Amino acid sequence: MTTVRIYAHHGPVPAGFLVSPTPGHLPDEGLPPPVARYWCELVKQNLVDVPDGSGVGYGEDAAAPPDEWRWDIGYDPGAIDFQVGRVGVLLVGTTREDFDYLLISPSGERLQAPTGLEFTPLEPMPAWGDPDAPFDGLQGSWSVDAEPAKGVWQILVYAKSGHEAVPANGYWANEVSNVRLGDTPESGFLALEFVGDEVPPSTTTTTTTPAPTTTTTTTTPKPTTTTTTTTPKPTTTTTTTTSKPTTTTTTTPVPTTTTTTTTTTTPAPTTTTTTTPAPTTTTTTTPAPTTTTTTTTTTPKPTTTTTTTTTPKPTTTTTTTPAPTTTTTTPAPTTTTTTTTTTTTTTAMPTTTTTTTPPPRRDLGLLGVTALLLALVLTAAAALNLFIWACSGYFRVGLVVAGLTLAVAALAVTPLWVILWWDGSVVRTLADWIARLAAGTPVIAAVFAVFGDFNCAGGALILAGLFGILLAAVHLANRVAELRTQAQHRRMIRRLGRRD
Repeated sequence: MTTVRIYAHHGPVPAGFLVSPTPGHLPDEGLPPPVARYWCELVKQNLVDVPDGSGVGYGEDAAAPPDEWRWDIGYDPGAIDFQVGRVGVLLVGTTREDFDYLLISPSGERLQAPTGLEFTPLEPMPAWGDPDAPFDGLQGSWSVDAEPAKGVWQILVYAKSGHEAVPANGYWANEVSNVRLGDTPESGFLALEFVGDEVPPSTTTTTTTPAPTTTTTTTTPKPTTTTTTTTPKPTTTTTTTTSKPTTTTTTTPVPTTTTTTTTTTTPAPTTTTTTTPAPTTTTTTTPAPTTTTTTTTTTPKPTTTTTTTTTPKPTTTTTTTPAPTTTTTTPAPTTTTTTTTTTTTTTAMPTTTTTTTPPPRRDLGLLGVTALLLALVLTAAAALNLFIWACSGYFRVGLVVAGLTLAVAALAVTPLWVILWWDGSVVRTLADWIARLAAGTPVIAAVFAVFGDFNCAGGALILAGLFGILLAAVHLANRVAELRTQAQHRRMIRRLGRRD
Protein backbone atom coordinates (compact mmCIF):
# COMPACT_ATOMS: atom_id res chain seq x y z
CA MET A 1 0.00 0.00 0.00
CA THR A 2 1.17 3.53 -0.82
CA THR A 3 0.40 6.62 1.30
CA VAL A 4 0.19 10.09 -0.28
CA ARG A 5 -0.28 13.33 1.71
CA ILE A 6 -1.24 16.64 0.09
CA TYR A 7 -2.03 20.08 1.52
CA ALA A 8 -5.26 21.83 0.50
CA HIS A 9 -4.86 24.79 -1.88
CA HIS A 10 -6.91 27.72 -3.18
CA GLY A 11 -6.84 29.87 -6.29
CA PRO A 12 -6.11 28.81 -9.91
CA VAL A 13 -5.11 25.18 -10.59
CA PRO A 14 -1.75 24.70 -12.41
CA ALA A 15 -2.07 23.25 -15.91
CA GLY A 16 -0.04 20.12 -15.09
CA PHE A 17 -2.58 18.98 -12.47
CA LEU A 18 -5.51 18.86 -14.95
CA VAL A 19 -4.80 15.25 -16.06
CA SER A 20 -8.32 13.92 -15.50
CA PRO A 21 -10.54 13.79 -18.62
CA THR A 22 -13.64 14.68 -16.58
CA PRO A 23 -13.38 17.30 -13.80
CA GLY A 24 -15.28 16.82 -10.54
CA HIS A 25 -18.90 17.99 -10.62
CA LEU A 26 -20.44 20.36 -8.10
CA PRO A 27 -22.75 18.91 -5.40
CA ASP A 28 -26.42 18.31 -6.10
CA GLU A 29 -28.81 21.22 -5.90
CA GLY A 30 -30.53 21.62 -2.54
CA LEU A 31 -27.46 21.07 -0.39
CA PRO A 32 -26.45 23.95 1.90
CA PRO A 33 -23.66 26.10 0.47
CA PRO A 34 -20.20 25.39 1.95
CA VAL A 35 -18.31 28.11 3.80
CA ALA A 36 -15.33 27.48 1.51
CA ARG A 37 -14.24 25.30 -1.43
CA TYR A 38 -10.64 24.20 -1.96
CA TRP A 39 -8.70 21.69 -4.08
CA CYS A 40 -5.74 19.31 -3.92
CA GLU A 41 -3.87 17.31 -6.57
CA LEU A 42 -3.47 13.50 -6.74
CA VAL A 43 -0.95 13.16 -9.57
CA LYS A 44 2.49 11.69 -10.33
CA GLN A 45 5.45 12.98 -8.31
CA ASN A 46 7.12 14.54 -11.37
CA LEU A 47 4.00 16.68 -11.96
CA VAL A 48 3.92 17.68 -8.27
CA ASP A 49 7.54 18.87 -8.60
CA VAL A 50 7.03 20.77 -11.90
CA PRO A 51 3.30 21.35 -12.62
CA ASP A 52 3.79 24.00 -15.35
CA GLY A 53 6.24 26.54 -16.71
CA SER A 54 5.70 29.15 -13.98
CA GLY A 55 8.71 28.01 -11.96
CA VAL A 56 6.63 27.33 -8.82
CA GLY A 57 6.82 23.70 -7.63
CA TYR A 58 4.71 21.92 -5.01
CA GLY A 59 7.29 19.22 -4.11
CA GLU A 60 10.09 18.95 -1.58
CA ASP A 61 12.76 20.56 -3.80
CA ALA A 62 10.74 23.80 -4.12
CA ALA A 63 10.10 24.30 -0.37
CA ALA A 64 11.72 27.47 1.02
CA PRO A 65 12.46 28.73 4.57
CA PRO A 66 10.75 29.29 6.91
CA ASP A 67 8.40 26.71 5.31
CA GLU A 68 11.14 24.29 4.19
CA TRP A 69 9.20 21.31 5.67
CA ARG A 70 5.94 22.03 3.84
CA TRP A 71 5.40 20.15 0.57
CA ASP A 72 3.05 17.74 -1.27
CA ILE A 73 3.67 14.08 -2.15
CA GLY A 74 2.68 12.35 -5.43
CA TYR A 75 2.65 8.71 -6.53
CA ASP A 76 5.15 6.74 -8.68
CA PRO A 77 5.72 8.37 -12.14
CA GLY A 78 5.71 4.87 -13.70
CA ALA A 79 2.08 4.23 -12.69
CA ILE A 80 -0.91 5.19 -14.86
CA ASP A 81 -3.38 5.81 -12.00
CA PHE A 82 -3.93 5.42 -8.25
CA GLN A 83 -6.64 3.20 -6.74
CA VAL A 84 -7.75 4.80 -3.45
CA GLY A 85 -8.86 2.38 -0.71
CA ARG A 86 -8.83 4.81 2.19
CA VAL A 87 -9.02 8.60 2.43
CA GLY A 88 -8.34 10.84 5.41
CA VAL A 89 -8.77 14.50 6.42
CA LEU A 90 -5.67 15.86 8.20
CA LEU A 91 -5.81 18.80 10.65
CA VAL A 92 -2.08 19.61 10.82
CA GLY A 93 -0.91 21.50 13.90
CA THR A 94 -4.27 21.84 15.67
CA THR A 95 -6.64 19.89 17.93
CA ARG A 96 -9.85 21.79 17.07
CA GLU A 97 -12.67 20.17 15.07
CA ASP A 98 -14.76 23.10 13.83
CA PHE A 99 -15.75 21.84 10.35
CA ASP A 100 -17.27 18.95 8.38
CA TYR A 101 -15.86 17.95 5.01
CA LEU A 102 -17.18 16.63 1.67
CA LEU A 103 -14.71 15.33 -0.94
CA ILE A 104 -15.42 15.15 -4.69
CA SER A 105 -13.18 12.90 -6.79
CA PRO A 106 -12.06 13.89 -10.33
CA SER A 107 -14.74 11.55 -11.75
CA GLY A 108 -17.48 13.39 -9.82
CA GLU A 109 -18.00 10.84 -7.00
CA ARG A 110 -19.08 12.47 -3.73
CA LEU A 111 -17.29 11.07 -0.64
CA GLN A 112 -18.98 12.34 2.55
CA ALA A 113 -17.15 11.85 5.83
CA PRO A 114 -19.17 9.35 7.92
CA THR A 115 -21.38 10.76 10.65
CA GLY A 116 -19.58 10.66 13.99
CA LEU A 117 -16.15 10.17 12.37
CA GLU A 118 -13.60 9.94 15.19
CA PHE A 119 -10.42 11.99 14.81
CA THR A 120 -7.26 10.41 16.25
CA PRO A 121 -3.72 11.82 16.75
CA LEU A 122 -1.90 12.43 13.46
CA GLU A 123 0.40 9.52 12.58
CA PRO A 124 4.04 10.60 11.90
CA MET A 125 5.27 10.28 8.30
CA PRO A 126 9.07 10.85 7.87
CA ALA A 127 8.74 11.56 4.12
CA TRP A 128 6.33 14.45 4.81
CA GLY A 129 7.96 17.12 6.94
CA ASP A 130 10.86 17.14 9.39
CA PRO A 131 11.62 13.49 10.38
CA ASP A 132 13.16 14.69 13.66
CA ALA A 133 10.09 16.77 14.59
CA PRO A 134 6.98 15.22 12.97
CA PHE A 135 3.83 17.31 12.63
CA ASP A 136 1.23 16.94 15.36
CA GLY A 137 -2.52 17.31 14.91
CA LEU A 138 -5.56 15.13 14.17
CA GLN A 139 -6.68 12.82 11.36
CA GLY A 140 -9.99 11.23 10.47
CA SER A 141 -9.95 8.38 7.90
CA TRP A 142 -12.58 6.14 6.30
CA SER A 143 -12.64 3.39 3.64
CA VAL A 144 -13.60 4.19 0.02
CA ASP A 145 -13.20 2.61 -3.42
CA ALA A 146 -12.24 5.31 -5.92
CA GLU A 147 -10.72 4.53 -9.33
CA PRO A 148 -9.78 6.33 -11.48
CA ALA A 149 -8.61 8.82 -8.85
CA LYS A 150 -5.85 10.84 -10.54
CA GLY A 151 -6.44 14.55 -11.07
CA VAL A 152 -7.82 17.43 -8.99
CA TRP A 153 -9.98 16.63 -5.93
CA GLN A 154 -12.39 19.23 -4.56
CA ILE A 155 -12.77 19.83 -0.79
CA LEU A 156 -16.03 21.40 0.45
CA VAL A 157 -15.88 22.77 4.01
CA TYR A 158 -19.03 23.16 6.17
CA ALA A 159 -19.11 24.80 9.61
CA LYS A 160 -20.33 22.55 12.45
CA SER A 161 -23.34 23.59 14.46
CA GLY A 162 -22.41 26.26 16.97
CA HIS A 163 -19.17 27.25 15.25
CA GLU A 164 -18.79 30.41 13.19
CA ALA A 165 -15.10 30.08 12.27
CA VAL A 166 -14.09 30.42 8.60
CA PRO A 167 -10.88 29.01 7.04
CA ALA A 168 -8.30 31.59 5.91
CA ASN A 169 -6.31 31.60 2.67
CA GLY A 170 -2.54 31.77 3.00
CA TYR A 171 0.74 31.15 1.17
CA TRP A 172 4.00 29.35 1.87
CA ALA A 173 7.28 31.21 1.33
CA ASN A 174 7.58 29.74 -2.21
CA GLU A 175 4.17 31.30 -3.18
CA VAL A 176 2.29 27.96 -3.05
CA SER A 177 -1.17 28.50 -1.55
CA ASN A 178 -2.36 26.87 1.70
CA VAL A 179 -5.53 26.76 3.84
CA ARG A 180 -5.42 27.75 7.52
CA LEU A 181 -8.31 26.47 9.66
CA GLY A 182 -8.78 29.83 11.41
CA ASP A 183 -7.39 33.34 11.80
CA THR A 184 -4.64 32.51 14.33
CA PRO A 185 -1.31 30.70 13.82
CA GLU A 186 -2.53 27.98 16.21
CA SER A 187 -5.43 27.13 13.90
CA GLY A 188 -3.36 24.63 11.87
CA PHE A 189 -3.56 23.69 8.19
CA LEU A 190 -5.90 21.48 6.13
CA ALA A 191 -4.51 18.47 4.20
CA LEU A 192 -5.70 15.13 2.76
CA GLU A 193 -4.24 11.60 2.93
CA PHE A 194 -4.80 8.93 0.23
CA VAL A 195 -3.94 5.26 0.94
CA GLY A 196 -4.14 2.73 -1.90
CA ASP A 197 -2.35 0.94 -4.74
CA GLU A 198 -0.54 2.40 -7.75
CA VAL A 199 -1.96 1.05 -11.03
CA PRO A 200 0.83 -0.21 -13.37
CA PRO A 201 0.43 -0.14 -17.16
CA SER A 202 -0.80 -3.36 -18.86
CA THR A 203 1.07 -5.35 -21.58
CA THR A 204 -0.47 -6.61 -24.86
CA THR A 205 1.24 -9.16 -27.20
CA THR A 206 -0.22 -9.80 -30.69
CA THR A 207 1.01 -12.55 -33.06
CA THR A 208 -0.31 -12.58 -36.66
CA THR A 209 0.20 -15.34 -39.28
CA PRO A 210 -0.36 -14.06 -42.86
CA ALA A 211 -2.29 -15.82 -45.63
CA PRO A 212 -1.04 -19.31 -46.71
CA THR A 213 1.43 -19.57 -49.60
CA THR A 214 1.96 -22.71 -51.73
CA THR A 215 5.17 -23.27 -53.71
CA THR A 216 5.60 -26.33 -55.99
CA THR A 217 9.03 -27.29 -57.46
CA THR A 218 9.62 -30.37 -59.71
CA THR A 219 13.25 -31.51 -60.25
CA THR A 220 14.46 -34.47 -62.34
CA PRO A 221 17.79 -35.81 -60.99
CA LYS A 222 20.75 -36.70 -63.20
CA PRO A 223 21.40 -40.40 -64.09
CA THR A 224 23.35 -42.56 -61.69
CA THR A 225 25.74 -45.38 -62.80
CA THR A 226 26.54 -48.41 -60.63
CA THR A 227 29.43 -50.83 -61.53
CA THR A 228 29.86 -54.25 -59.88
CA THR A 229 33.07 -56.37 -60.26
CA THR A 230 33.11 -60.10 -59.30
CA THR A 231 36.21 -62.43 -58.89
CA PRO A 232 36.42 -66.13 -57.97
CA LYS A 233 38.48 -65.36 -54.92
CA PRO A 234 37.28 -63.29 -52.02
CA THR A 235 37.03 -59.84 -53.33
CA THR A 236 35.72 -56.53 -52.19
CA THR A 237 32.69 -55.08 -53.84
CA THR A 238 32.09 -51.35 -53.50
CA THR A 239 28.83 -49.72 -54.48
CA THR A 240 28.80 -45.93 -54.73
CA THR A 241 25.76 -43.73 -55.49
CA THR A 242 26.28 -40.09 -56.40
CA SER A 243 24.22 -37.38 -57.99
CA LYS A 244 26.61 -37.30 -61.01
CA PRO A 245 27.73 -40.29 -63.21
CA THR A 246 30.43 -42.24 -61.27
CA THR A 247 32.32 -45.47 -62.20
CA THR A 248 34.06 -47.59 -59.54
CA THR A 249 36.29 -50.61 -60.49
CA THR A 250 37.90 -53.07 -58.04
CA THR A 251 40.77 -55.27 -59.38
CA THR A 252 41.99 -58.51 -57.75
CA PRO A 253 45.64 -59.79 -57.96
CA VAL A 254 44.70 -62.84 -60.06
CA PRO A 255 43.24 -62.27 -63.52
CA THR A 256 39.66 -63.39 -63.54
CA THR A 257 36.56 -62.97 -65.50
CA THR A 258 35.14 -59.53 -65.03
CA THR A 259 31.59 -58.62 -65.83
CA THR A 260 30.70 -54.96 -65.89
CA THR A 261 27.08 -53.90 -65.90
CA THR A 262 26.16 -50.25 -66.31
CA THR A 263 22.65 -49.23 -65.52
CA THR A 264 21.28 -45.75 -66.02
CA THR A 265 18.02 -45.02 -64.26
CA THR A 266 15.98 -41.90 -64.58
CA PRO A 267 13.30 -41.81 -61.90
CA ALA A 268 9.92 -40.38 -62.61
CA PRO A 269 9.47 -36.73 -61.73
CA THR A 270 8.35 -36.17 -58.16
CA THR A 271 6.12 -33.29 -57.20
CA THR A 272 5.94 -32.09 -53.60
CA THR A 273 3.36 -29.52 -52.48
CA THR A 274 3.62 -27.76 -49.11
CA THR A 275 0.71 -25.66 -47.83
CA THR A 276 0.81 -23.28 -44.85
CA PRO A 277 -2.28 -23.53 -42.62
CA ALA A 278 -4.94 -20.80 -42.55
CA PRO A 279 -4.12 -17.44 -40.94
CA THR A 280 -4.20 -17.47 -37.17
CA THR A 281 -4.24 -14.38 -34.87
CA THR A 282 -3.52 -14.78 -31.18
CA THR A 283 -3.85 -11.87 -28.73
CA THR A 284 -2.67 -12.18 -25.13
CA THR A 285 -3.04 -9.42 -22.52
CA THR A 286 -1.23 -9.81 -19.20
CA PRO A 287 0.16 -7.37 -16.61
CA ALA A 288 3.28 -9.55 -16.26
CA PRO A 289 5.99 -10.41 -18.90
CA THR A 290 4.94 -13.01 -21.53
CA THR A 291 7.18 -15.47 -23.40
CA THR A 292 6.11 -16.90 -26.80
CA THR A 293 7.97 -19.89 -28.29
CA THR A 294 7.54 -21.05 -31.92
CA THR A 295 9.04 -24.42 -33.04
CA THR A 296 9.42 -25.47 -36.70
CA THR A 297 10.57 -29.01 -37.66
CA THR A 298 11.75 -29.76 -41.21
CA THR A 299 12.53 -33.23 -42.74
CA PRO A 300 14.38 -35.32 -43.94
CA LYS A 301 16.91 -34.44 -41.23
CA PRO A 302 15.39 -33.59 -37.86
CA THR A 303 16.08 -29.88 -37.61
CA THR A 304 14.48 -27.73 -34.92
CA THR A 305 14.40 -23.94 -35.06
CA THR A 306 13.26 -22.14 -31.91
CA THR A 307 12.36 -18.45 -31.82
CA THR A 308 11.69 -16.90 -28.41
CA THR A 309 10.11 -13.47 -27.99
CA THR A 310 10.04 -11.97 -24.49
CA THR A 311 7.78 -9.02 -23.85
CA PRO A 312 9.24 -6.79 -21.13
CA LYS A 313 7.10 -4.98 -18.63
CA PRO A 314 5.50 -2.44 -19.21
CA THR A 315 5.59 -2.26 -23.07
CA THR A 316 3.42 -3.49 -25.91
CA THR A 317 5.14 -5.97 -28.30
CA THR A 318 3.70 -7.01 -31.66
CA THR A 319 5.33 -9.97 -33.44
CA THR A 320 4.44 -10.32 -37.11
CA THR A 321 5.47 -13.38 -39.15
CA PRO A 322 5.28 -12.71 -42.94
CA ALA A 323 4.29 -15.31 -45.49
CA PRO A 324 6.74 -18.22 -45.08
CA THR A 325 8.15 -19.48 -48.40
CA THR A 326 8.80 -23.24 -48.67
CA THR A 327 10.75 -24.76 -51.57
CA THR A 328 11.02 -28.57 -51.73
CA THR A 329 13.36 -30.32 -54.17
CA THR A 330 13.08 -34.11 -54.35
CA PRO A 331 15.84 -35.93 -56.20
CA ALA A 332 15.93 -39.69 -55.82
CA PRO A 333 16.34 -40.33 -52.98
CA THR A 334 17.45 -37.00 -51.46
CA THR A 335 15.07 -34.34 -50.18
CA THR A 336 16.23 -30.82 -49.35
CA THR A 337 13.92 -28.44 -47.53
CA THR A 338 14.68 -24.72 -47.06
CA THR A 339 12.55 -22.63 -44.71
CA THR A 340 12.93 -18.85 -44.39
CA THR A 341 11.34 -17.05 -41.42
CA THR A 342 11.46 -13.29 -40.83
CA THR A 343 10.59 -11.91 -37.40
CA THR A 344 9.83 -8.21 -36.86
CA THR A 345 9.39 -6.80 -33.35
CA THR A 346 7.79 -3.38 -32.85
CA THR A 347 7.49 -1.72 -29.46
CA ALA A 348 4.91 1.03 -29.08
CA MET A 349 5.18 3.37 -26.14
CA PRO A 350 2.03 4.61 -24.28
CA THR A 351 0.78 8.07 -25.24
CA THR A 352 -0.48 10.59 -22.65
CA THR A 353 -2.78 13.45 -23.63
CA THR A 354 -2.79 16.42 -21.27
CA THR A 355 -5.30 19.22 -21.36
CA THR A 356 -3.55 22.47 -20.46
CA THR A 357 -4.81 25.85 -19.43
CA PRO A 358 -2.82 29.08 -19.40
CA PRO A 359 -0.80 29.53 -16.19
CA PRO A 360 -1.78 32.30 -13.75
CA ARG A 361 -0.28 35.74 -14.30
CA ARG A 362 3.04 36.17 -12.50
CA ASP A 363 4.07 39.59 -13.94
CA LEU A 364 2.44 42.93 -13.05
CA GLY A 365 3.31 44.39 -16.42
CA LEU A 366 4.31 47.99 -17.16
CA LEU A 367 0.85 49.41 -16.46
CA GLY A 368 0.59 47.58 -13.11
CA VAL A 369 4.03 48.79 -11.97
CA THR A 370 3.16 52.36 -13.03
CA ALA A 371 -0.12 52.27 -11.08
CA LEU A 372 1.66 50.94 -7.98
CA LEU A 373 4.31 53.69 -8.15
CA LEU A 374 1.59 56.32 -8.59
CA ALA A 375 -0.20 55.07 -5.45
CA LEU A 376 3.04 55.20 -3.45
CA VAL A 377 3.90 58.73 -4.68
CA LEU A 378 0.40 59.99 -3.83
CA THR A 379 0.62 58.50 -0.33
CA ALA A 380 4.06 59.99 0.33
CA ALA A 381 3.01 63.46 -0.97
CA ALA A 382 -0.16 63.46 1.14
CA ALA A 383 1.75 62.48 4.28
CA LEU A 384 4.41 65.16 3.68
CA ASN A 385 1.84 67.98 3.14
CA LEU A 386 -0.20 67.05 6.23
CA PHE A 387 2.90 66.77 8.44
CA ILE A 388 4.29 70.16 7.35
CA TRP A 389 0.84 71.73 7.84
CA ALA A 390 0.68 70.44 11.41
CA CYS A 391 4.25 71.44 12.30
CA SER A 392 3.65 74.99 10.96
CA GLY A 393 0.85 75.53 13.48
CA TYR A 394 -2.22 74.37 11.51
CA PHE A 395 -2.58 77.79 9.76
CA ARG A 396 -1.55 77.10 6.16
CA VAL A 397 -4.81 76.19 4.42
CA GLY A 398 -3.17 75.37 1.09
CA LEU A 399 -1.11 72.61 2.63
CA VAL A 400 -4.07 70.92 4.32
CA VAL A 401 -6.19 71.12 1.13
CA ALA A 402 -3.38 69.63 -0.96
CA GLY A 403 -2.70 66.94 1.65
CA LEU A 404 -6.34 65.86 1.91
CA THR A 405 -6.73 65.81 -1.89
CA LEU A 406 -3.64 63.65 -2.31
CA ALA A 407 -4.80 61.36 0.53
CA VAL A 408 -8.20 60.81 -1.12
CA ALA A 409 -6.45 60.04 -4.44
CA ALA A 410 -4.12 57.55 -2.73
CA LEU A 411 -7.09 55.86 -1.01
CA ALA A 412 -8.73 55.48 -4.43
CA VAL A 413 -5.73 54.36 -6.53
CA THR A 414 -4.23 51.87 -4.04
CA PRO A 415 -7.31 49.60 -3.55
CA LEU A 416 -8.06 49.80 -7.29
CA TRP A 417 -4.52 48.56 -8.04
CA VAL A 418 -4.91 45.69 -5.55
CA ILE A 419 -8.13 44.51 -7.27
CA LEU A 420 -6.96 44.84 -10.89
CA TRP A 421 -3.33 43.66 -10.47
CA TRP A 422 -3.77 41.31 -7.55
CA ASP A 423 -0.58 39.41 -6.71
CA GLY A 424 -0.43 37.65 -3.36
CA SER A 425 3.24 38.27 -2.50
CA VAL A 426 3.31 41.95 -3.60
CA VAL A 427 0.08 42.76 -1.73
CA ARG A 428 1.38 41.10 1.44
CA THR A 429 4.62 43.15 1.24
CA LEU A 430 2.69 46.40 0.64
CA ALA A 431 0.32 45.74 3.57
CA ASP A 432 3.26 44.86 5.82
CA TRP A 433 5.03 48.19 5.18
CA ILE A 434 1.85 50.24 5.62
CA ALA A 435 1.22 48.45 8.93
CA ARG A 436 4.75 49.30 10.08
CA LEU A 437 4.22 52.98 9.22
CA ALA A 438 0.88 53.01 11.06
CA ALA A 439 2.53 51.47 14.14
CA GLY A 440 5.69 53.61 14.00
CA THR A 441 4.20 57.11 13.64
CA PRO A 442 2.68 57.12 17.19
CA VAL A 443 6.18 56.42 18.52
CA ILE A 444 7.47 59.45 16.56
CA ALA A 445 4.59 61.52 18.01
CA ALA A 446 5.63 60.49 21.52
CA VAL A 447 9.22 61.60 20.85
CA PHE A 448 8.04 65.06 19.66
CA ALA A 449 5.79 65.37 22.72
CA VAL A 450 8.69 64.60 25.05
CA PHE A 451 10.66 67.49 23.55
CA GLY A 452 7.65 69.83 23.81
CA ASP A 453 6.80 70.09 20.08
CA PHE A 454 3.09 69.24 20.31
CA ASN A 455 2.29 70.52 16.80
CA CYS A 456 4.59 67.99 15.14
CA ALA A 457 3.38 65.33 17.58
CA GLY A 458 -0.17 65.98 16.38
CA GLY A 459 1.02 65.79 12.76
CA ALA A 460 2.56 62.35 13.42
CA LEU A 461 -0.74 61.14 14.91
CA ILE A 462 -2.58 62.43 11.80
CA LEU A 463 -0.19 60.34 9.66
CA ALA A 464 -0.89 57.30 11.86
CA GLY A 465 -4.59 57.70 11.15
CA LEU A 466 -3.95 58.09 7.40
CA PHE A 467 -1.82 54.93 7.27
CA GLY A 468 -4.39 53.01 9.36
CA ILE A 469 -7.21 53.93 6.95
CA LEU A 470 -5.01 52.99 3.96
CA LEU A 471 -4.14 49.61 5.55
CA ALA A 472 -7.85 48.83 6.08
CA ALA A 473 -8.57 49.74 2.43
CA VAL A 474 -5.78 47.43 1.21
CA HIS A 475 -7.10 44.49 3.29
CA LEU A 476 -10.65 45.07 2.03
CA ALA A 477 -9.47 45.24 -1.61
CA ASN A 478 -7.37 42.09 -1.11
CA ARG A 479 -10.47 40.20 0.09
CA VAL A 480 -12.45 41.43 -2.94
CA ALA A 481 -9.62 40.29 -5.26
CA GLU A 482 -9.54 36.81 -3.66
CA LEU A 483 -13.31 36.42 -4.07
CA ARG A 484 -12.98 37.55 -7.69
CA THR A 485 -10.26 34.95 -8.35
CA GLN A 486 -12.31 32.16 -6.73
CA ALA A 487 -15.32 33.10 -8.85
CA GLN A 488 -13.17 32.87 -12.00
CA HIS A 489 -11.97 29.43 -10.89
CA ARG A 490 -15.55 28.19 -10.39
CA ARG A 491 -16.55 29.47 -13.83
CA MET A 492 -13.59 27.63 -15.35
CA ILE A 493 -14.67 24.36 -13.68
CA ARG A 494 -18.24 24.79 -14.97
CA ARG A 495 -16.98 25.43 -18.53
CA LEU A 496 -14.83 22.31 -18.41
CA GLY A 497 -17.81 20.31 -17.11
CA ARG A 498 -20.08 21.51 -19.92
CA ARG A 499 -17.36 20.85 -22.51
CA ASP A 500 -16.95 17.23 -21.37
